[in-house]
Amino acid sequence: MAIVTGTLLDVGLKNIYSRTPELVWTPSSATTTTAGELLTALPIITTVGADGSWSVNLTASELCIPQITYSLKIRLLDPAAGYVWVDFPDWIFNIPFEGGPITTLVNARASAGMVWEVAGDTIPSLANPGDLMLNTLTSDLYRIG
Repeated sequence: MAIVTGTLLDVGLKNIYSRTPELVWTPSSATTTTAGELLTALPIITTVGADGSWSVNLTASELCIPQITYSLKIRLLDPAAGYVWVDFPDWIFNIPFEGGPITTLVNARASAGMVWEVAGDTIPSLANPGDLMLNTLTSDLYRIG
């Protein structure tokens, strides 16, 4: 099993423990392991500690035939307010044998990318294919290819 770790906070870097956060890891499909075990694609739910830290044991992608990837949902439960919030990061995780911090395991950019505002048509040096560029002089919006 590969151990994946991280910390979950809000965008203000504040603790969200009071909202009962859970991470939901979903394998891409049912699979078998190189040791002959049959694995279901049932999601694994990870609870988050009071300090925002979390850890999960996942089967390494390389140990599966066919190899699997994992998707992630972040679920916040707030029974007092009467709602459930779910984030669906557009990331695909290929989990190596050694696991590691989540920041080292994301292998796909969020599909939204970035929107660059520029005065003219010069593509910013940090831009990536798929990002959007808004020419503030002409109000034209381009997808960087």
